[in-house]
Amino acid sequence: MMRRIPGLAAAVIGLFASAAQAGEVWITMDESHAYALKKPVGSIVVANPAIADVQVLSATELLMFGNMPGFTNVTFFDREGRRLDEVRVRVGVSTRGQLTLQSGGTRYTFSCANRCEQTPTYGDGDLKDMTALIEQAETKAAAASRPRGAGVETVSVREDAASGEPQS
Repeated sequence: MMRRIPGLAAAVIGLFASAAQAGEVWITMDESHAYALKKPVGSIVVANPAIADVQVLSATELLMFGNMPGFTNVTFFDREGRRLDEVRVRVGVSTRGQLTLQSGGTRYTFSCANRCEQTPTYGDGDLKDMTALIEQAETKAAAASRPRGAGVETVSVREDAASGEPQS
């Protein structure tokens, strides 16, 4: 005879429901994605800030930015250091308004609006053609306002008691 234990079942379900749920976010390079948390965040760890970065809007709202194509993860902790959530971030290149020219074994990418301009993209040309792309990546990195760690960036979040605005 099987006996049900509703209290234990509810406790187990509650335990798993409150655990951080890993998700996935797709972001186009050089664009942002709004992300909301159910509980206030105390700190944020970006595994590879060269791929994606975050800007804190409030203790529960932030923007994720796609810096360059690739995969990374962002982990959110509360003020006591408990993990709230973890998100796998995939950054890709948009193909909207793009023209790709294949010449033999060499590919060239153009961004087109009223006119088309060559836009160096991962996989285009040979290594010497990648100089512009490397310079673009270096310019983005130099424009960052805060120092970066060795592959991991942690952002602490605290609210100003008077205004309720995030302070990082």
